[in-house]
Amino acid sequence: ELRLVKNPNFANSRGGAVPNLDSIIFKWYGDPDAMIAGFRAGEIDVAFDLADSDIPKVQDLGEQVAAIPALLYEFLRPNWSPKADFDESIKNGACSRNAAVQSRGEGGPTADPAIRQVIANAMATTEINTRLLGGNAQVANTNISPAAWFYADQEPAVYDPEKAKQILADGGWADSNGDGFVEKDGVTAKIELCTTTRQVRQDTLALVSAWLKAVGIDSIINPVAASDIFADYNEATLDTPCALSTSNFDLAEHAFSSSIDPLGNYFSYHSSQFHPDGANDARVKDPDVDKSMDDVKNNVDFALIDEAMATFQEVYVDKTVEVPLYYRKNVELAGPRLGNYFANGTQAGSTWNSEDWFAQS
Repeated sequence: ELRLVKNPNFANSRGGAVPNLDSIIFKWYGDPDAMIAGFRAGEIDVAFDLADSDIPKVQDLGEQVAAIPALLYEFLRPNWSPKADFDESIKNGACSRNAAVQSRGEGGPTADPAIRQVIANAMATTEINTRLLGGNAQVANTNISPAAWFYADQEPAVYDPEKAKQILADGGWADSNGDGFVEKDGVTAKIELCTTTRQVRQDTLALVSAWLKAVGIDSIINPVAASDIFADYNEATLDTPCALSTSNFDLAEHAFSSSIDPLGNYFSYHSSQFHPDGANDARVKDPDVDKSMDDVKNNVDFALIDEAMATFQEVYVDKTVEVPLYYRKNVELAGPRLGNYFANGTQAGSTWNSEDWFAQS
């Protein structure tokens, strides 16, 4: 746990008020169920970082539950990087180095645009929502929050296994040895599915794996610690499992904050932003993406930026930059002892007004 005490020299900028609470104690739990149990037992007064899938577990708590739209989307992130991109000197490039997928041959299948497109068409995202999230989520069709001023609604990819099979065939992928999985240029379509240990993500990837298998793509699911998959570039090694920052993945499921500034997308998707120069973890490299991001970066006219972001979102879907699954909610619990608690779905976070909190008898 982490214990914080009141800073006597602090006054908030909104009115000069000093904090009401003498101390705040943060406690960590191994999983959401343990945290919910801790809240019910009175061990904590507030619980953060719950997900849409946890809503059915806490519905009986009534007004103690806050579930508001957040600037988060859950998605599948395909690694665009071909084998030739690997550069040990900058510990980046290429695809998964997991021994469990090396039998596929040299190269990463998700570097092929046909495989990325098939992944989008093989996903029944509405079924993920109904089967795993209790229908509580909003299915996503782009990476931009619908609350953003530059959001441009897109037609989401449609679940169509037969279309997916045809895309594979047109892209040169075929089951040449009759094992049920397609190959191309000596590489079998076998991919690593990376995620965190959160149960709903493991359940999601179990569905994804089955859908991929139905169209001829093999996969292994690898849930790892958040400290591995999100390891900072300076801390991660070439062997850190599923590390996004060192390109050690094929397809990763996680959540990402949708930037409230259009320029925030530049650093995640422009081809100049590969590590160690930027945060384009999936090594997306596409001239249309670059053009739209350059137009955002080089303009101050809001109308032109809005147009460029509309183009980006169209390309995002058409070229399967990623596979968005659903928009996340901020699901939090606040007990009756805590006064002045207000949920916040922005990057300001759940403790945005903690100096205004007070203890109620």
